[in-house]
Amino acid sequence: MTPEEIEQRVTGRMLRKRALSRDDGPMVWSVIDEGVLHRPIGSPQIVREQLEYLTEVARHPKVAVQIVPYGAKAGAGLLGAFGIAEMRGIPYTVYVEGQPHGRTISDRGLIAKLVTRYDTIRGEAHSQPLSLKVIEEAIRIWI
Repeated sequence: MTPEEIEQRVTGRMLRKRALSRDDGPMVWSVIDEGVLHRPIGSPQIVREQLEYLTEVARHPKVAVQIVPYGAKAGAGLLGAFGIAEMRGIPYTVYVEGQPHGRTISDRGLIAKLVTRYDTIRGEAHSQPLSLKVIEEAIRIWI
């Protein structure tokens, strides 16, 4: 990636981060595979800092973070990351991660299938309080 691309991505992430603090900011539900908590991307200090930040965000009143444990049977979640955008409780678009580029889906039938997949994955995930404890336990590993 070029320095310009990196800067553009960082700027986008900072704008999304600020959106949570707005009075009319979005609700965010994230379901994360437990393996992410143990994957060494960067130094141990960087991973620890990322997980500490994740716990901070997970405590935000407009954020829900749930961890899918290693033993979960929801293999559908291993097919790739995706995000569902809703307005007034109705899913209207999905962004599917991919290499080298993701794609946005607006087809109602595909959206319905991905919402069902999300519900299946979330059904295998830990509760929010237990997920926070799992993240905090992972932080202790990254010394």
